[in-house]
Amino acid sequence: MTSPAIPTVRDLRRRLRRLRRAHSERTLGDLMTDVYIIGFVVVLYGGSASVALRRHLAQRFGGPVGFEATRGWLMVAVLVVLAAVAWRGLRALGPLLTTPAALSWCLATPIDRSAWLRTPLRWELAISAVLGAITGTFAGWAGFGTAGLTWAPAIGAAVGVALTGAAVAAQSRDRAQRRRLVVADAVLAVGVALIGLALAARLADVRTGPPRLPGAAWLGLALVAAAGMVWLAVRSVPRIDRAALTGGAQLAASGLTAVVMLDPTLLTVLVEARRWSRARRVHSRHFVRSRRAWALFQADILRQARRPAGLFAWAALILAPYAVAAFVPAAAAPARIVAGYLAAERLSAGLRLVARSASLRRMLGGSNGALKTVHLAVPALGLVAWWALTQWSVPTATPPALTVLLVAGLLGAVYRTATRPPMSYDVGLAYTPMGSVPVPLLRRLLRGPDLVAILVLIDLLV
Repeated sequence: MTSPAIPTVRDLRRRLRRLRRAHSERTLGDLMTDVYIIGFVVVLYGGSASVALRRHLAQRFGGPVGFEATRGWLMVAVLVVLAAVAWRGLRALGPLLTTPAALSWCLATPIDRSAWLRTPLRWELAISAVLGAITGTFAGWAGFGTAGLTWAPAIGAAVGVALTGAAVAAQSRDRAQRRRLVVADAVLAVGVALIGLALAARLADVRTGPPRLPGAAWLGLALVAAAGMVWLAVRSVPRIDRAALTGGAQLAASGLTAVVMLDPTLLTVLVEARRWSRARRVHSRHFVRSRRAWALFQADILRQARRPAGLFAWAALILAPYAVAAFVPAAAAPARIVAGYLAAERLSAGLRLVARSASLRRMLGGSNGALKTVHLAVPALGLVAWWALTQWSVPTATPPALTVLLVAGLLGAVYRTATRPPMSYDVGLAYTPMGSVPVPLLRRLLRGPDLVAILVLIDLLV
């Protein structure tokens, strides 16, 4: 009796595609509708944003000496930060991952696992090359003008491929995961420090020359790094085990579900649970004996100390309006409002926890309003300090009445976001030329950012 032949990966994928087409109920009209909506949004908003940025960056500014050189150094620092963030994102997702169904029904069979994983590896390398080229093109144009468009796209594509290849190689050796994350955090801190140094040199009117970028040399180094990382990734694919393949599947599925269901909490809850489940060493702290409100305030302060990522993001966002002022001075004030909202929102973990857990509020005692007010104190203090540290980012002084209105409005936006009720999908639909739109669902999703948009409009009109 002969044993059945093991199908090749190509034959297996062909059969799976045939089965999907046989059971698919999606019509050609549905596909064209989705393509039309995506194309409409990309052309409308992408085109308008591109025209506005090009008009602003083409203007000659009468800023301090070395203004354009500052733009170049800022862009180099921003690219370092983006590389560190991209590395953390790739390692959080895998980057090679597979669904539980494919892991159970395909990769658990005697088929060639390496051949199965090479297809998603090619797609990820291609996507990273495209994204890297887009990032490099924008960075070269924004930081160095038309002279930066010669080598920047190719360098960006090579760096993107190198990052993805290195992440795949690291996925096969997950034992040093903690050490690699520490290195990524150190690179991120160095990038933020470079941004701070560039902005400090600009504010102090220090003469700095533009960064020297020999494009051919940098392109050669990037291509060598990309080739080496791709070779290492291909060699590492056979060593990726089942646990490494499913590590980021839950995060990817939660992100996709959050986008489809218009509920960001589906992703943020998982990220928060992963953060608190990491093995760490903490020490107990004794609170000062006092009333309930002061004890809860001390607990919220301790919560921020045990969330260093939130404090780092709050501090890093101080540089955001100054960096925007170096590229587009007219957008410094709106950028300050948006960045202030994001900075204060990073300190509202305690408010979100209390607002979304009725059982916790009953256990703590007191009224709901009093509990929420106590946990709003830390974001309020953080927002006031952040706003004071960014007052030199706008070219003109803000009137005191407008300052009070903006700070109070941003605090209200943070409160609205943290106390957002759970999503309810039993809502009506509004029929528009772009299709059916769940207006009540969008209104609940935009609870908080809508107030930020109103504040930006007020600041522009006043």
